Amino acid sequence: MLSLAARTWLRYVAPLSLLAVLAIVPLAALTKLLPALDPPQARWRLAFGAVLALGAYFAQVWLAAAVAPAMRSLARGAPLSQWRALAAGAGQLARAWAPVAVAAAAIVIGGVALVVPGLALLVLLAQTGASERIGEPLPAPLADSIALVRDAFWPTAAIVVAAIVIDLAVADGGQLALFGQIPRKNPGPAIVSAMKLKPYVLLALAGVSPLIACALSARASKRA
Repeated sequence: MLSLAARTWLRYVAPLSLLAVLAIVPLAALTKLLPALDPPQARWRLAFGAVLALGAYFAQVWLAAAVAPAMRSLARGAPLSQWRALAAGAGQLARAWAPVAVAAAAIVIGGVALVVPGLALLVLLAQTGASERIGEPLPAPLADSIALVRDAFWPTAAIVVAAIVIDLAVADGGQLALFGQIPRKNPGPAIVSAMKLKPYVLLALAGVSPLIACALSARASKRA
């Protein structure tokens, strides 16, 4: 399964990178919600990094829909051209946004209401974007994801955990290490400057997203 993911990423790295930028673009709006930090608020940058990482994970579930056509073509032994992979992926992104948005809302609501159901849904709905039923009315893609993951819950959970750890590392930019250095009152200007969101963070998230999306899409695509 991971071999198929790696082969897809290596063969289609250019179109998948372009599609990843499209998938990550909505997070730019999220970054606008981060206010200019003054010293007493420096610790909030870490919390925002966690929110940004979760948003990146949802973008990668969405990107898995764009990965699916290219990956399925490799699995069938009839690989798409680079341009066809790009066009097919863009079409899948357009079809997948609503199911993935519903899945994200279900995960967030489940996590806020009761932590354990939210964590379970985080794994069970990981295949929503990659579902073959992405064009069908809701809740077909979500139900298909649950059916797919149920037989491989722990391998899927491992991929999800790895994806979120990578996203958190990129989104926080190593700033978690600064947490113990931030005084509760009036941290110095250097600490505040270090805690600001860097403009390259979104590009870095777009860079790691294709490989994560390939890993998320592999099980559904191999079934096809």
